[in-house]
This record gives sequence, structure tokens and C-alpha cells, in this order.
Amino acid sequence: MRKTNDHWRTLLGEYWTLSTEWQSLAGEFDLNFSDGTVIYKVMRANCPRDIVDLQIACLTHLANRNLAVPRLVPTASGGHLIELSDGSSTHLCWAISRVPGTVLAETRPLALTLVADIATTLASLHTALADFEHPALTRTMRWDLREALNVRDDAGALSSHPLADTLHAIFSNLTTPALERLGQLPAQAIHNDLNEHNLFCTTPANAAPQLAGIIDFGDMIAAPRVVDVAIAAAYLMLQSEQPITALNRFVAAYAAQHPLDESEIALIWPLALTRMAVSAVHAHEAVVAGDDDPYLQTSQAAVTRFLAANAASNTDFIEAGLRQATGLPSQQQPTRDWIATHGNTAAPLFDRSLANAPQLDLHIAGIDTPDNPIAPDLSQVASLITALDPDGTRGVLGRYREARLIYGADFFLAGDHQASARRTFHIAIDVFLPAGTPVHAPLDGVVHSAEVCDREFDYGGLIVLKHTPTDDVTFYTLYGHLQHDSAASLAPGQPIKRGEVFAHLGAEHENGGWPPHIHF
Repeated sequence: MRKTNDHWRTLLGEYWTLSTEWQSLAGEFDLNFSDGTVIYKVMRANCPRDIVDLQIACLTHLANRNLAVPRLVPTASGGHLIELSDGSSTHLCWAISRVPGTVLAETRPLALTLVADIATTLASLHTALADFEHPALTRTMRWDLREALNVRDDAGALSSHPLADTLHAIFSNLTTPALERLGQLPAQAIHNDLNEHNLFCTTPANAAPQLAGIIDFGDMIAAPRVVDVAIAAAYLMLQSEQPITALNRFVAAYAAQHPLDESEIALIWPLALTRMAVSAVHAHEAVVAGDDDPYLQTSQAAVTRFLAANAASNTDFIEAGLRQATGLPSQQQPTRDWIATHGNTAAPLFDRSLANAPQLDLHIAGIDTPDNPIAPDLSQVASLITALDPDGTRGVLGRYREARLIYGADFFLAGDHQASARRTFHIAIDVFLPAGTPVHAPLDGVVHSAEVCDREFDYGGLIVLKHTPTDDVTFYTLYGHLQHDSAASLAPGQPIKRGEVFAHLGAEHENGGWPPHIHF
């Protein structure tokens, strides 16, 4: 395998007609060359023949399916697989068409239209592979996510990984239960390695990037198709500035073509993180062993950043987003039903009616948005409230799910500059009333948490109550911008009765600088 490029060009030229262009391409184990339109693959010495047979059989199976995958390029005599010697070893050699474009890793930004295009193509690929069979699909390999716990247990270097605790938590808390459920799903042929270097994209003039093709079927196995969905989702999230948005868009587009059931949806996030964990383990083992092959470290910086920021995300929340994206019913339907039936029994939050309270319009293009929404002058908002409710008796309302630009503090950003993903939607109702106004509990409950968030633009006093009106209904109500003493006087587990005064609205100096109000 250490022969020069010219050596292999001479040998391969005896079987294929080569153009004048010639270059070597990256690969983990094998040699890959291109003459511009064709990829020539020189497999490592002692490469199992059935692995190459599998890929040739698969591409033959897909040849007439109108899919964006390479085409086999036969030799001059019409064959697809030959054996060549480098003087000391024999190597299996074959050729495929070169997919145009650039790898996904070099395609920026990651447009959601491209994410959906990849999903749709993957769904079509799974449909085409549903009836493909080959003996090598059942082989054992280290990139089979069903063997992820073996990867953990066999990796002596894992304990020295910078994210060792995070990786162990993934394997224990996500991988273990996921693999138990995964074993109950039917298997079929899947690609199994849809990473950012196996997806090629093109960008037509005046158009968004499009998927040009999927390459490298060398890791194919027979496994539940959700494994492919999770692997592709993992690498798309690594490429995205808004990974959860990309995840939801990808899964929604896939499910529109190839529906996913509840059990599959529940596995996508755990399996995506498992793939990242397996990749991190393999790459770190190579570093410890002194293997400096850059191919093995391709995704590791992105994997480390992603896991450090997202591995502890609430799995139920991620799954709820995926369920919504794919049109599955909410898991919170019992809670919704209970509130719809019993909501009129709730006590009012305040000792006054808000029936005639005016509303602020803090929408991005709203008439009440401060002059500089990026660095808002909250005194302008306070002046508006005073004008609408001079004596503080009517109250002023802020709207639920309003898109706002007034969240200017750094901690509202998902990155380190104003162009980063940032908080915009106001997932609450505001009620602006004078500081010190008492707050009543709407329902029986217990204190879930009580804390003081004392940064500028933060909550100030923050209390969350937990309500469990029936055995199968549990939900929470959140109250922000309270007096610090309100939060400090409560302890988790403390019972709160319906109608009880349990807090008071905070003044500007203790609620993050905002005009006095409740964020409910």
C-alpha cells in the first residue's frame, strides 16, 4: 500500500481508461484515487472480499432507482472487481463514478432546505434498500451502534478522555435503555455512516445548496432504519448553528416520506448521542495509541463542543419536539385535557380583575419595542406602562409566544456574537403591576424550586410550583421577576394551597432591571 500514486495509476490504467488528471483522496483504511470523473478504490491488503462484494451488490441494486449514489464503473472487459499486486500484497480494486460537489463539512451555512433534502433522499434510500439482502450485512463491526456498550467496556483509554464523565453518562443513561428498545425493531440494510464527509452537496447559481449524492457504503449493516436516521441527525447537528432546529427539520422531512412510529422517535436523540460518544472513544483511543491519522479526528472538535453543550439536555424535551415535528400526539395530552376541564377552578393570580388590561406590543416590528432592541433601554418600556396604567390598578399585559428582540443580554445568545442564535420567543404571559403586588397560587401544589437569578435582564426571584391533581397528570407553573425574599422564604417540597399568597412582585433593582411584572 506504500507504493506511489504513479505505481497505482500505471496498474489501474491497464484495466480502465484514465484521464490525465490524477489525485489521491482521503480514506481511513484503503487507498482512493480519482482521475476527475471516476474514483478508483484500492482496498487494504487482506480486506475481506465479502465487504467489497457487499458494496458492489448494493450499488448494482440501486443502479436503476434514481438515487443520488455513485454508479459502478466497469473495467474494459466489463468486470467490476480485479486483484492487483503492489509487489508484496494483493489488493482488491474497483471503480465508481465520482459524485460532484463538495462534502457537507465544507458547505456553510447549513440551510434547512438542505437538511430536508438529505432527509428525503435518505428515506428514498431506505425504501430502495428494504428488499436488499447480502450475507455480509450481518457481520460484526465496531461502528454498529448495537455494540456501543462493548466499545465503552473495551476502551481502556476512555477514562483519560476530557469528557470521560459525559461519555459514561451517555452510555449508562441513554445508550443502555435505547439498545434494549432497539432490539425490538425490525432490521434492514442501512448505510450506517452518514457523516459530513459522505454527503456531497452542490450550490446551483442563485439557489440554496442541494444534496448531490451519498457515498461510501462500506459500513453497511442490517439494523433498524432509525439507526441511520440518528447517525445522519448527529452529524447534521454538528454542522448546524441551531442543532435542535436542524434535528427537528431533518426528522420531520424524513417522516413525511417514511413515517416513524413512537418507539423510533424516542430512540433518535439517545442514538445520535451514542454515535457521537462512540466516535469520541475511537478517536481518543487512536490518540493514546499514537495514531496521527487525521481522518480519525475529522469530527472530534465539533463532537467535543456539542457534547459539552448538549449532552445533558432534557431527553423528554427533545423527544417532545420531535413528536411535534412529525405530527405525533403530545405526551402531555392528559395534562392538556385536565387543564381544559378544570382550568376554570383556578384562583386568580392577583386580587384584581385583568379583564380590561391593555396589551403591550413588544413584537419585533411592534409599536412598543424600544428604539434599540439589541441593547434595550427598559425605561422606555416603563414609560409606556405608566402611560397605559397611570395608577397601577388595571395592569398591563405582555403576550404569550411573542417574537421579541429585547433579550439583549449575553446569556440570551447561543454563541458569542449578536448574529448567534438567540432567545426571541416569549414563552409566558406578562402582567405588569406595581412592585410588592401579592401573587396568589392558582392551584394546590408544592414548591419545585425557588431561587434568585440576579443578573441584569434575568428573572430576579424565580419560583416554580409543581401540581399533581391526579396520578397521571403532573405539570408546573413558573413565576419570574419576584422579590428576592419571596424566593428565599420557600423550600422545595413546601405545600402551597390554592389562592394562597406565596410571593410578591419585585422592584426593578431586584428583578433584572425590568419594570415590575410577573413572567407567568
